[in-house]
Amino acid sequence: MKKLLVLTSILVLLISCQKKNKFKSNTLNYALTDEVRTLDPAKSYDAISAKIIYQVLEPLYQYHYHKRPYTLVPLVADGMPTITNNGKRYTIKIKKNISYHPHVMFGNRTRYLKAQDFITQIKRLAFIKTGSNGWWLFDGKIKGINEFRKKAKTLDDFKKMSISGLRAVDDLTLQIDLVNPYPQMLFA
Repeated sequence: MKKLLVLTSILVLLISCQKKNKFKSNTLNYALTDEVRTLDPAKSYDAISAKIIYQVLEPLYQYHYHKRPYTLVPLVADGMPTITNNGKRYTIKIKKNISYHPHVMFGNRTRYLKAQDFITQIKRLAFIKTGSNGWWLFDGKIKGINEFRKKAKTLDDFKKMSISGLRAVDDLTLQIDLVNPYPQMLFA
């Protein structure tokens, strides 16, 4: 009886080890405890959606999780920002050749990340019709952002209006002018 049990156990083990992985090598499989509510980073403030978004979108900076205390390090930024004007101006260089996936909207050509993309996303946080829960991160912090929020009522306004404290110096340089020094800006 013991021999049969051992033989059966070995047979089950061998059969289970022979099964090929049905998942592709470039596929992320992630166990979720609830539904993903949105993939829009301007509206996503639940943990489940955030887990997916953080696998898809990359911020300027991230934490170096192996250092204690945690240290902020560049991710898509090309180094730490230059902070001038008594802590009220952040100039951030962006790494070259960070590409989006080719898409019909871009004529199926590769499109590269630009400073203007960050300006657009900050504007989306401020735009009331977006309904962002993240507005509080920038409320009253960036020059002109509250005026933009009050005056931009339509999508056309959104596109035409600028925020005085946000500027793309060139394709790979983002400049943020603050109302007052705000050291937490790097973490926003």
